[in-house]
Parts: sequence; C-alpha cells; structure tokens
Amino acid sequence: MWGLDDAGRPHRLNASSEPHTDDYLDWINEAVFADFDHQQIRIQKVVATKHHIIALDRHGYCYLYACPSHTAIRFVVSTYENQQNQPLDSFELPSDGWKWEQPWMIDSSEEYFDKEGWQYAFNFGANVTYRNAQSAMTFVRRRRWLRARRYTALCRWVQMAITKQSEVFLDICAGGFDIENNRSSTNNGNNTSSSSASDLYSFFALSLDGDLYWREGIQKNCPEGSGWVQIEPIPNTSEEDTYHEIAAISCSASCGLLIAITWNGLVFCRVGITSKCPYGKGWRSFASPCNLPVISVAMGRRALWMVTSSGRLWMTSVKGAALGVYPDLSKCITADSYTSMGDGMCRISVTNNDQVLGISQRDERMFIRSDVRDDELSGRSWLEIVARDGSAGDMNFKWRQVETGNCAIVAKRIPRHWIDKNFIARDCSATADLKSEWRQQVGLIISLLDNRNELLWNVFQDVETATLSHPNSPDRPSESWTKTANVHASLSTWRSLNWIDCMAHLLVSDSVEGTIRLHFRRGGSFQADFFELLGAFAFCDSRWKNALEVRTTQNRTTLNIAFASEDERDQWSDILQKVYLSASPLVGYI
Repeated sequence: MWGLDDAGRPHRLNASSEPHTDDYLDWINEAVFADFDHQQIRIQKVVATKHHIIALDRHGYCYLYACPSHTAIRFVVSTYENQQNQPLDSFELPSDGWKWEQPWMIDSSEEYFDKEGWQYAFNFGANVTYRNAQSAMTFVRRRRWLRARRYTALCRWVQMAITKQSEVFLDICAGGFDIENNRSSTNNGNNTSSSSASDLYSFFALSLDGDLYWREGIQKNCPEGSGWVQIEPIPNTSEEDTYHEIAAISCSASCGLLIAITWNGLVFCRVGITSKCPYGKGWRSFASPCNLPVISVAMGRRALWMVTSSGRLWMTSVKGAALGVYPDLSKCITADSYTSMGDGMCRISVTNNDQVLGISQRDERMFIRSDVRDDELSGRSWLEIVARDGSAGDMNFKWRQVETGNCAIVAKRIPRHWIDKNFIARDCSATADLKSEWRQQVGLIISLLDNRNELLWNVFQDVETATLSHPNSPDRPSESWTKTANVHASLSTWRSLNWIDCMAHLLVSDSVEGTIRLHFRRGGSFQADFFELLGAFAFCDSRWKNALEVRTTQNRTTLNIAFASEDERDQWSDILQKVYLSASPLVGYI
C-alpha cells in the first residue's frame, strides 16, 4: 500500500496479512529526488499497480517506480538494413532506466535468413515476400539487426520521457487489474490482436490543456509504455460545438472503467470499453447523490464511493457488475440509489475487491473500512492505520492520499500491523526455540561468558595501551595504511534525506593523524581529519541495518554511512574509535 503525506513524499507499507520477521512493518519513505541537485521533488498524486507505481509531481511530470521481479525486464529492438539504408543510429533509450545489453547483431535465424543474414525479394514493396535464398527473380536483399536493452532502474524513481508539451498532466489514474489475465489469454489466442490486448492495465492521464489520454503498450518488458492515444472530449449537449472541461479522473481498479468529473461537479462514465479497446468509444452522464456536485469518486468491482461538494461521503452498489464486466453506470445508478456514509472522510481509495480506505477530513489520518463483504459493501466502521516509521514515538503523519491499487486485502484478514501499534511479527521457529535445551542452562552459560569476557578484556586492554599510546610518546610505532569500502552515505547538511552510493577511504598515518574521505558517485566529496571527529556510533533504521553515524566539528556535520555487512561496519567503528581516542587532546588525562 502507498500513501502520500502533506510534504509530497510517497511512502509504502507492507500489505501482507501474515508478515514474517524479516518483513518491514513500518512506513518506508520513498521520496523522489532530482538527479542533478538531490533536491526533493514534491509529489501531488501516486498511482499504484501490481507491477509499477507512477507519481505525478506538481509541475505535471510523471515518474515511474518499477517493482522488483524474478525475471529481468528485457526488450529487443530490430531494424532492417538494405543496400540503400542502415538506420542503426536512430535508436535511443526510452528513459534513464534502460541500459544497452549488447551491440548491434545480425539476426542469423536459418528459417528466415541465409548464413550471412540476408533475405531476398523482387523489390522493396510493402507486400513483398522475402526468402532466405537467392533466385533468378530476386533483385534486392535486406538483413535484420537486433539489439537488446535491459531495464535496470528497479526500486527507484525514473522520470518518464516526454516528447511534446501536451504530455504534462494535471491528473492520472490506473485500473483494470482484474482483466489482465483476460487480456493475456486473448493475446495468446489471436496472433493478429492489437497491442492493447497485452497491456498490463489501463492508465489514463489528464493534460493541463484539458485533453484526456490513454497510455498504450504498457507491458512487462515495457514498463513506461510506448505512446499516448488521445480520447475525444465530452460533448456538451446543452450547447452545440462545445465540450465539458474535465477537472479530475478516476478508474475502476477491477474493470478499468473510466470516470470523469467536470469543473461544475457533473460525472461521466466511459462506455464501449472492452479488452481490445480499453479506452472505450463514447461518454454518458450518470446521476450523482441527490444531484449534488461531485468532487471525487472511486470505484472497485461493485462498489462506487463519492464525495460531494457538501463534504459528505456516499456509497452505492453497481447492479450487474462482476469480474471482467464493464457496467454502464447511466443505466444502473439513480440519484436515490446512494447511501450516506457520514461527513468525516474524504480522498477515498477502493481496491479491486471493494475494500475501502480513506483520509479523515479533520486531522488527515488514514483509515480502513472494516467488515466489507459482498453482502455488505458499505462495511461497518473505520479503523485507523498506524503511522509509524521505526522510531520510538508515534509519528504524526498528515496524509494527502492513500493508494491501494496493488493490494489484495480481505476483510477478515486486515494486516494486524496496520491497525495494531503494538504488533510484533513472530516466527514459528522462534516460538519452538523457547523450549530448547540450551535455555535450561542460561545461568551457567552467562557465568562462563562473564569469565571469558574478563580474561579477554584484560588482554585487549594491554594490547590497546601498547599500540595506541600518547602522540608525544617517543617510542610510539610509526605506520601508514589505507582502508577502502563501497558504501551508501548521507550528510546532515543536505536538504534531501537520500542515501548516495560512494567510495569511502580511511587514510591513517602514525596511528593518530589521518582523514576519512568519501567520493560520491554522482560528483562531490567529503573529508574530515581525525582531530575533527567527535565519535562514531552504530545504528540501524528501516532501510539500512548496518549503518554508522560519525559526528564531526565541521559545522556540526553528521555523516551517516551504511555498510554491506555488520562485520565491515564494526571494523570501521573500532578503527574510528581508536584513532579518535589517540588524536584527542584529553587522552593523556583519561
């Protein structure tokens, strides 16, 4: 599940009903940062699907977050070379998330090409049949070049490329998650089916100019899609040659039915939507609750929720709606079919199985509707979702949006860590370990460990006194060495909280003098001498378990370093603590 706070930062939360001990139970900050200056980008809406998450910033640009997958995201591009043209240089990567896997290679399939990769035909016409062997009636030839690219930007935000100014948007929505299998089966059975039949879901966008678009070509090997298809505007029946201005859009999470809200609060649904034509063929208006202006709408499979201009929440059941069915709301909904659900909630999100979440109007907290079943789509009560991020105290999140498009929540199995702030995941193996034999001898084990600890402490104290003597001591040994590690780091002086890949170096000279230096892969560096260090402390958070906090006197700067393993972190911590004690002017008095 995804949420958007009032600062424009997206957060994600584990939606598993049975989390394991290694699962994160807290909200994880997934803020979007600019590549060039590491400044946070303020997001105004998030759309979540099973495979991707799309964020819309306040300037109208879209960002794609691809979820991890067991299979690589690869796409093979091809072009034909003939004796007149070889267009290999005209291919560009769709976005920064793609990397070329290999150079251009000739297609050597023996079924279609000869040993050198050529195909032969009479001419270069559109309906010409090519053969893999030359004959007396073949006067031209061509061969196909292939090149594969791989999507490498998993679990991070990448800006979607735009080709023209009309691709700057005001609102976005996605749905149709229940008809993915139907589309796949249709595509497998018909080789000549359209490209939309293999799309993973329906994604719509409303431009700043008021135009509505549908994204085509969204597939597993093409996360950002291939292009935009413009949808005709909503005609105004009261005035000729005029159209309604759309203010917001929403999409059914189950069937992908598109719903548009105009600036004067009217609601329209898209008709003619099928698996082969996901963007439909026309518009029809349908009734709102008590004919009041509507400001937001959300639809699952059979439940339709609305918020009117009066601030009241309404709900109705869509008659005839079922899995894979595209209902006509103008025929199955009337102004009297809505049920009032109070006036305390807004910004509703509905899953593909009609589970409901929302934001409270008063304090902007997040809630989930309990006991939502097929025979009781309205549910019974609102349960608050715990806002915690791994810190000791409760977090005071103010939510702007909740998005559950990629969640499969069951009413009887709402994740306990969502609604219980004291919940701790317990593994079955941990429960069985409570009765193990070694626990019966805890007293003896602790006594043996105390004795060994006392012996080792005396040995290490003697060694440390001999190797880390006072800097002014005449018999202090002289040595110089360097330690290097690949780490992630962040500085307290940065405006962003993003961790950046970097190379860390410890340059030690004479066990006292030296520096700690970091070279960031995106440019820039940080350096501090040992006499500027105040201390090094190990810590962990929801993202990095093996982290080290180094405090310096440089403008009270705090350096956070995340290591690949706990052993590596402990090695660096021991070194920094020793050189700090050796370089400190008070070490002679300790």
